[in-house]
This record gives sequence, structure tokens and C-alpha cells, in this order.
Amino acid sequence: MTIFYYILTISALLLVIAIIIILKVAKFNKIEYYHAYVADECLENVTNSSLPGEVKIYASSKLNATYLKKYIVNKDGSDKILICNYTKPFRVIEYFVFVYNKNHKLKDVLQVKERETTTTSRVIGLPANAYDVNIVIKQVDGIALNSEIIKPMQNKKIVLNAFLISLAIFLSFFVLRQAILYIGFLAYSTYFLLESPLNIMTMVVVLFLSLLNFVLIYVSLRRRNKKMRQGGILENEYF
Repeated sequence: MTIFYYILTISALLLVIAIIIILKVAKFNKIEYYHAYVADECLENVTNSSLPGEVKIYASSKLNATYLKKYIVNKDGSDKILICNYTKPFRVIEYFVFVYNKNHKLKDVLQVKERETTTTSRVIGLPANAYDVNIVIKQVDGIALNSEIIKPMQNKKIVLNAFLISLAIFLSFFVLRQAILYIGFLAYSTYFLLESPLNIMTMVVVLFLSLLNFVLIYVSLRRRNKKMRQGGILENEYF
């Protein structure tokens, strides 16, 4: 019977490693956006301007052309800013700024809201790792264009993610318990595993902690899913 527990412990350890790899590769809880990176046309690279550092002028995408003519990205060391050129003044304009690094990997999403504009936006600060941006118009003067930018996380992915993490925790506790028995109490491990009521009690406690962890992860991901869909991102508002 002791050999059986050795095999069971090793199998549990291998399963924990497999679950960690699956979670790492699958990324069930990764935030996904409806918008994919699009390279906007760079109209001009200005070296001598009133702004310090490098100034690039980009053409607006066709989807934004009705409201946005072009925009400027100014880089001066770690200081980086965005200035938009609107087609006309607006009472209220709100848009998302997708910030990408040099490898076009999304690093941040800013939500900008500006009221009583001219044809030029206020200065919008960008993160230090910003290389280029995409702009998605959310709403203009009460007209909604893109109310949601984050894809809702499927419930089955939430359940699977919570289950795998909880299973990994349960198996990790089991392996740890077995290791303590075998290393520290080898002479008594057979009795404990086969006859002691503490054997069942410890497994019940571990099972309870794992189920509690499943509930907490599930609730947390559901709340995050709801928050992100309602715009749980950084917001800059100008008046």
C-alpha cells in the first residue's frame, strides 16, 4: 500500500506541473479586445517644431475620419504626449487610446473625455513605454459609436480557470503532506495513511480550502469581467 501512495504522490506532482503549463499557455483569464492593432499612416516626421524631441504626424483611420483629421505623437525622452486634430469643435467627445510598445504589443488603454472642444485636443499624456497608438472613438455629442471595447470572458473559461487553479492547489497540498510524512515521519507514515483518523481530516480540510479557493476565483473573475466591460480602465477627463 505504501508503494501505491508513492506512485500517487508522484502522479499528483506531475499533474500539478501539467496544470501550471496549461494555465501558462492557454491564458484563460487574459483580457481580449475587439480592436486589433492597425498601423496608421505616418504623414510627416517633424524634427524642427515648437515641441521638443521627435514629432510624428499620423493620418486618422477611415473609421475616425468624420471626427478626427490627424493626430500627433510627441516623444521627448520618457515624456510622451498625444494631441488630436478634430474635424470640428464638439460638445463632448470620448475615445479610447490604445497604447502599444515598439513590438506593437498592447501596454495600456486610456479613456479620454473632452468637453466643449476646439479643433485641437488638450495634451494627453502617454506612458513612458508608448511607441505608437490607435484611437477608437467611443461617442461624439451623444452618438455612441463603440460602447464596448473588451470582449466578455466566456463563463466556461472562468469555470475552467478556477477549477484548474483549485485542483492544482489541492494536489499541491496533498504532495506537501505526503512529503512531510515520508521525510519527517517515515516510520509512522504507513500507520497515518492507513489507520489514523487524521488522514481523513487533513484531506477534508485541504478539499474545503480548494473548494473555497474555487469560489473566490470564480467570483473575482466574474466581477472583473463585469467591471472591464463597463469601462474599468484609466480615464482622463478634460473640461
